[in-house]
This record gives sequence, structure tokens and C-alpha cells, in this order.
Amino acid sequence: MFKNVKNEYFYRRFVLIIMIVAFATISFAQFGGGDGTQGSPWLVNRPEHLNNVRDHLNGHFIQRDDIDLGVAPWNEGVGWDPIGTSADPFTGSYDGNGYVIRNLFINPQEEMRNSGLFAATSGAVIKNLGLLDVDHRLGGQRSGPLVGALGNSEVTDCYVTGTLTTGDANQMAGFVGWASGSQITNCWSDVEVSGDASWSGGMVGTFTGGSTITNCFSLGSITSTETARQNIGGLLGMNSGSTVINCYSRSQVTAPEGVNRIGGLIGRNMGGSVTNSYSTGRVSDHNGENQEGGLTGGDDNSNVTNSYWDTETSG
Repeated sequence: MFKNVKNEYFYRRFVLIIMIVAFATISFAQFGGGDGTQGSPWLVNRPEHLNNVRDHLNGHFIQRDDIDLGVAPWNEGVGWDPIGTSADPFTGSYDGNGYVIRNLFINPQEEMRNSGLFAATSGAVIKNLGLLDVDHRLGGQRSGPLVGALGNSEVTDCYVTGTLTTGDANQMAGFVGWASGSQITNCWSDVEVSGDASWSGGMVGTFTGGSTITNCFSLGSITSTETARQNIGGLLGMNSGSTVINCYSRSQVTAPEGVNRIGGLIGRNMGGSVTNSYSTGRVSDHNGENQEGGLTGGDDNSNVTNSYWDTETSG
């Protein structure tokens, strides 16, 4: 009797060990190592690892090598499937560790509410990451190569280069489509943004909810092709009750006559604060009929301090 009990004990321990090893093997196969905690984040070394981030939206990750998404299946068809959704956003942390992700291609065949490397975040941290040669196409809402909808999150030391082209869209930009209650620090974009969009900018389309953007800049261009649009800016499409500090834009802002509120730095500054910032990019000139400005296109109850634009280069 004792022998049977003893054998049963060792048998159960053996099964338990096998299960633990199997689980660890599966987790390791998903990533290059780590366990997803802050102390031991999952290691992201390859496109497959990056794709698996979507299965652990509250996890912690660190990139350990440059990643090229210009390979099948991510460079064909609909391309990259954005991580997270409005209902189930990314809430963890992603540390690019100074590495880059190349050739992000997003080409949905139907309208998506949020679109980017990350579709939506909430309470997340994204840092030390570069996106190079992005090709982002979309007709929809809240589109940005890094994050479509950035909610109560922090983005630090990140940058984006490439193109963003949309059809009938709103809240799109070369970095983040929409940001609320968030902090963006030491970031930049050099993106050619074009499409029929309201609330579009070089960095952020709509900046709201007490957000702060500090030490950031935009290059590239923002081109609106639809007359019945509004709020187009070199850095931000619209700043609603949020703060801009030590930022600048050299982006060219172009829109047809009829687009309202076009600005070299901000399309519409509504109750926002701008300090130590400037713009030098060319801005469409329609003789002031549609509120164009070298710095802001429209300014409503806002506080602008020690900020300026270049009257020659802006036109």
C-alpha cells in the first residue's frame, strides 16, 4: 500500500514537471526569452515575436534587435494587423531599446476605427523605438503609424519616417492619431501625410484630455485634398486643453481653399497652452478667408508664450 502511494506521488510530480516545462517551452517559442514581467520582460527579436505581443496585452516587452516587417505575410495583402482594440487596448510596456522596426505596412480592406503598430493603448508605456519607412494606408478614424488611439499613456524617445495616406478619415497624423491624458516626450516624425482628413497633423491629429507634448518636432508634410475639412497643423491638428512645450514644426501644410483652420504648428488651439515653440514650414495661403496662420490657424481661449513662426518661409 505504501509503495503504491509513493509511486502515485512521484507520478504526479513527474506530470507536473512536464507541464511546467511544456508551458515554459511554449512561452519561450513565442518570444526570445523572459516571462513578461517588469523585471524580466519578454524578448522581441523577430517579426513573429512582435506579432505575438497581441496575445499578451498587459505584458512587458523589450526589443533586442532590428525587425524588418518587409517580408510575407506582413508586406502583402492587408499587411500588419494593429495590436489591441478600443475594447481591449494594449496596457503593458514596450521598450524598443534603441532598435527599429522597418517597413511597417498597413493596408486594411475596410475601415478601421484605430490603426497603427498599436491600434489603441491605455496606461501603456512605449519608449526608445524607431519606425522606419512606414507605408500606412487607411480610411477611417484615429490613424497614426505608432499608435492610433493613445489613452493615458507615455511615449518617450520614439520616431517615425514614411508615408500615411488615407481616404475619408479623421484624426490622423504622422505619429499618433489621437491622444488623451498622455505624455509624449523627446519624439519626432518625418512623414508625408495626405488624404481627406480633418484633425490631421505631423505628430498628432487630436491632442486632448490634459495631454503634454515636450521636446518634439515634425518634418515632412501634411496635405489635405478635400475642401470640407478643418484643423490641419504641422505638429498638431487640434490642441484641446493640452500643453505644448519646446516643440517645433518644419512641415509643409497644404490644403485647398475651403479648409478651415490651417496652422504651421497647430491647426486649432482650443484652450491649450503653447510655450517656447515655433514653426517654419510653408502654410497654404487663401488670403485669410479660412483662418490660416504661421503658428496656429485658429486660437480660442488659449495661452501662447514665447512662441513664433518664420514669416518668410511660412508665407
